[in-house]
Amino acid sequence: MNLTLEEVVELEDDDWLAIDTLIHTISWIEIALRIAHMQANRNEPDPGPTRGPAGYLHIYVDRFNAEVIEAHRGIMRNEALDWSHRVNKELRVTLGELHIKRVLGGAGRLGARM
Repeated sequence: MNLTLEEVVELEDDDWLAIDTLIHTISWIEIALRIAHMQANRNEPDPGPTRGPAGYLHIYVDRFNAEVIEAHRGIMRNEALDWSHRVNKELRVTLGELHIKRVLGGAGRLGARM
């Protein structure tokens, strides 16, 4: 992803900066990673195929999103991209190690669980 400086500092329609949208996306990927780590533990209850991350972790979505954006205020593009690459890489590895029933069998795209 290559953002111009203008894209990073201009407000989008919903009053988020482009960097805010990137931070928001990365934070939810980080949540997916957290759940994947939990699901790697075979003693962890299976949340079922349709329960989303907010319900599973009891996250109040609007508050979480606002807190994440505020906590990362001032993060630079390169820092965000490094964070994104690191989290995505770890998520891919962790998902690859999970038992297939903990990943597939849901209503998501291509049978993915929520």
